[in-house]
Amino acid sequence: MIKWIPRKPKVEMRVYPKYGFVNVRHQVCFCPRCWHALNAGPGYQPNYCSECGQRLTFDGMEWKADELLDSTERRGSYEPDQNRVV
Repeated sequence: MIKWIPRKPKVEMRVYPKYGFVNVRHQVCFCPRCWHALNAGPGYQPNYCSECGQRLTFDGMEWKADELLDSTERRGSYEPDQNRVV
């Protein structure tokens, strides 16, 4: 396919731990040609892929806000302050 014809990016919803203790579902855009993750969002949409140079169009794209899923539990055990001997 020719690179200078604009194509819509591929969109996936991914889950990642934010600040190490909260899981967040986030919308990630990928180049339709090389599958490079694009630095795109509601405030910035690149015209071209930074890896392969594929021209991109974000016309009609609906941006979804980040969704907080749950908080992960702490790893390891800890001792509550009231039962601690100093």
